[in-house]
Amino acid sequence: MKLPLSKMTRTDRKLPSTEATGCGKVAFSPLATLVLLLACAHEHIQPYGDKYIATHSSLWGQTEALNECVKDANEYCSRQGRRMLPASEEGHQPQNGRGRPSAVLVFWCVSPDDPSITGK
Repeated sequence: MKLPLSKMTRTDRKLPSTEATGCGKVAFSPLATLVLLLACAHEHIQPYGDKYIATHSSLWGQTEALNECVKDANEYCSRQGRRMLPASEEGHQPQNGRGRPSAVLVFWCVSPDDPSITGK
């Protein structure tokens, strides 16, 4: 006998079986799920023509969001053996208190001996 959803206890409620679809049962621990989510959310760098664009939002304001953009851009370029050269930056305040302050940094990855970095 099936109980109406409103009368079911937590132990009565079961997820549909995956065996019918042939998918098998897949379970992720909370730690594995967190690691997967962080891995997906970590990369804030995207190609932008001959440049790159870094984006971040922060509960602590535009300045912190921009600092995170700069940090990510520096790390991204250094992994390529290059240096980050900023092209432009922009901060955004949320409208009507909705959302978080954010920042966008457009930059190039240039060789370490590039005149725009060395000043020579």
